[in-house]
Amino acid sequence: MNVGFLGLGRMGRGMAHRLLGVVHDLIVYDVMPAATESLVAAGARAATAVADACAERDVIVTMLVEDAIVLDVALSAHGIRDSLPKGAIHLAMGTYGVDAMRTLGRAHAAAGHDLVAAPVLGRPDLAAQGQLGIVAAGRPDAIDRCRPLLDRLGRRVFRAGDAPTAATAIKLANNHLLGCALVSMAEGFSLARKYGATPQQFYDLFTTAGFNARAYSGYGKTMVEEDYDTVGSPITVGLKDALLIRAAAEHAGVPMPSHNVYRDRLLGAVAHGDGARDQAVLAREQNRAAGIEPTMPVVVMSEPSTAIAAMTPFMRSLGATRFPEGASPEQAAALALAHTALVVCAAQAMAEAFALVRKYDVDPRVMHDVMTDGLFSGSDVYKKYGAALLDGATGAGEMSVARVLELLALVTHAANRARVPLPSLDACRDRLLGASAHGDGGRDWTTLYREQARASGL
Repeated sequence: MNVGFLGLGRMGRGMAHRLLGVVHDLIVYDVMPAATESLVAAGARAATAVADACAERDVIVTMLVEDAIVLDVALSAHGIRDSLPKGAIHLAMGTYGVDAMRTLGRAHAAAGHDLVAAPVLGRPDLAAQGQLGIVAAGRPDAIDRCRPLLDRLGRRVFRAGDAPTAATAIKLANNHLLGCALVSMAEGFSLARKYGATPQQFYDLFTTAGFNARAYSGYGKTMVEEDYDTVGSPITVGLKDALLIRAAAEHAGVPMPSHNVYRDRLLGAVAHGDGARDQAVLAREQNRAAGIEPTMPVVVMSEPSTAIAAMTPFMRSLGATRFPEGASPEQAAALALAHTALVVCAAQAMAEAFALVRKYDVDPRVMHDVMTDGLFSGSDVYKKYGAALLDGATGAGEMSVARVLELLALVTHAANRARVPLPSLDACRDRLLGASAHGDGGRDWTTLYREQARASGL
């Protein structure tokens, strides 16, 4: 197979090196010629222009950073559309918007090419090891032709559907889930801190009670250590993706209130000069909003909330057996309330993600497989409640909508007393209030997905 590869940034370079093991003839191109040097030394050929990289290729892979760039490279004179042979495939592996994928699809169809969208899930170290998750969508025979490449680049390939936008929707929904996880963790840390609990105590609690997944253990650790200058995914990239998610949601008519909170926190981080830092710096943004300071006084918790210090139903169901060592009753209460908020916010984010992919003709169970295989693998919350959301439980299950609203009232009371804004929690509470208003107050609380589907016209 003759393959061209465009875009040799932090992700693309590792991916291109992986392809040397299976590709008969690999030609690479980047606007920065120095990026090709290690690949040429390993046996690839360097192109001098996009047209050169596309000539006589069976597949052209693009790993470019944003919509404007991939559209320019594909559609400008002497670009991919003009230079790729008829019958060849454009394998688009970056994170792009729905409109961009539709534009590319039309252009390639007119030129006699196939477009396969195959956005990747993972960081540069996983790309270099061939351990990415890959979500592929396009004509089945075109995906089959790309399969040797995809298998070399990833540890698992998810088939999303025949329309390239199906893969785009899943990738954007997955990024949405990560963003919402970051924001809700930040909110939990700030609430716990206002009542004298340490970030480490909250981290120890949630990573042993339902959230033992890389999205939480990795980013949560960075929040605890405040190591925001060691950058995996910067705020600017998160904001770029957040805007793509918002555009996809608006196009499909899917309200995503949890996502709006994520976008606003990203904008705040940029405004405060943190745009180049890791997305975990959203914890600092939340702390700013909550007035967190190193020498702030500890807030005294009122009696209604301290009653919950014995353990919440969520904690018990997720395997928690004790609070972190050294936690006082009031600190334990704050930790329990923050954990409750984390669980419910995760469920609301999942409901929004499932609704979004459904609007793009994707089976939400594929979305569930993607999320529980990658960043959220190992999380009982995402596995258990994600499945419950999709099962559409309507009976009186583990906890009713009314009971969860009672718990959230305690969280809100504690947050108000400590002057801690919890906008993600507000979005969850509003959906549950809507469920109650529609007569679902006595049903299992995971019926909030039905409420989200209702709001999305599904």
